[in-house]
Amino acid sequence: MARHWLSSFLLGALLASVILYTVLVQRNNGDPVSPRSREAHLLAKMQEMEQQLVSLRHQVSGSNTVPLPTPAPVLCNSKKGAVIPPCEVIQVSIVCAGYNSTRSLVTLIKSILFYRKNPLHFHLITDTVAQNILQTLFSTWSIPQVEVSFYLADSVVDDVSWIPNKHYSGVYGLLKLTLPKVLPETLSKTIVLDTDVIFATDIAQLWQLFGQLRHRQTIGLVENQSDWYLGKLWKNHKPWPALGRGFNTGVILLDLSKLRDISWGGFWRIIAEKSLMTRFWTSLADQDIFNAIISEHPYLVYTLPCQIKPILLYYSGYLQQ
Repeated sequence: MARHWLSSFLLGALLASVILYTVLVQRNNGDPVSPRSREAHLLAKMQEMEQQLVSLRHQVSGSNTVPLPTPAPVLCNSKKGAVIPPCEVIQVSIVCAGYNSTRSLVTLIKSILFYRKNPLHFHLITDTVAQNILQTLFSTWSIPQVEVSFYLADSVVDDVSWIPNKHYSGVYGLLKLTLPKVLPETLSKTIVLDTDVIFATDIAQLWQLFGQLRHRQTIGLVENQSDWYLGKLWKNHKPWPALGRGFNTGVILLDLSKLRDISWGGFWRIIAEKSLMTRFWTSLADQDIFNAIISEHPYLVYTLPCQIKPILLYYSGYLQQ
């Protein structure tokens, strides 16, 4: 269809040029032009333009697409009202291992892609099974402005496998603690998500909150909605220490650079070992350890607003709005 359109356009241009040329010849300084001379000029002009038309047709027939003008480069500060610069890459990290988590991850990624306007880079910490599935999936989708990096969980499992854990996710539920180690040192910040998150608007609205972290604040978290860390759910309920109601680690803003500066690997391990002397195991995996850290070092946390307009995300059945 593009070829027919282009041919019709060029033919119309040819006819218009012939008519215009005729008028100009007749008005050339008021000099009289003989009919025979005028016909000779018109014939020569038509032959020239027919040759151009044939040449263009050959160019079109040799290509599957019609060449379009190259768009002007997008400037990072060129879009008024943008949440963040349109060329800024949003970094997203997710721990995903096993078939069930892979299925949940697909839903999460689709919700992010549906609303996003910025380039995305997904950092996926996976087992071998999940990596094979997800590599096939992303290569099939072939999405523009989306990059995916995989990191095998086996490389850091030993860092957390010593922690007794009763959470259904097993050892994989503790791997968020290792992100400053497993992710590239060139990566300075990342949004960390559980696989059961579904976004209802542009993830850039969450990414921009990194600009709110001040001084030593390194971790952005939403306050927990349940009474779990208050220790009143049942008799003899003894949760891990937490600041107030505690924080939910299903959505995290991690300032990786600041965490590396405080030697995060040894930092969290010391607090976890101390808490395990009286708690013996974790019930909520990494969330227990993050909350124990924040209870001792509250300056590390930035409390993410629970009211983000428009609705930012759904998490584990609870609407954050």
